[in-house]
Amino acid sequence: MCRNVRAVLLYRSILKQHRALPDKMRELGDAYVKTEFGRHKNAEPKFLGPFYTQWEEYLRILEEKSGGGGGGGGSVGRNMGAEEVSAANPKA
Repeated sequence: MCRNVRAVLLYRSILKQHRALPDKMRELGDAYVKTEFGRHKNAEPKFLGPFYTQWEEYLRILEEKSGGGGGGGGSVGRNMGAEEVSAANPKA
């Protein structure tokens, strides 16, 4: 499969699975996916295999947790404590 087609299908599938996430998790996840895929847009082929493999594994986990669909189902994520939330927020 052409690397661009593989990337686009994977990217879209991940964003579709993110629809099942709570709003804040979805925003964070979507932003991260967009950034990472953008950074790897012109990456050397030797880096793309592991990149796709890791994102495909992430997609598989999302599909398992959501029941396979792109918009609902099982519980995804967990509640974070105040310390975890502040550690995850970017410092301004």
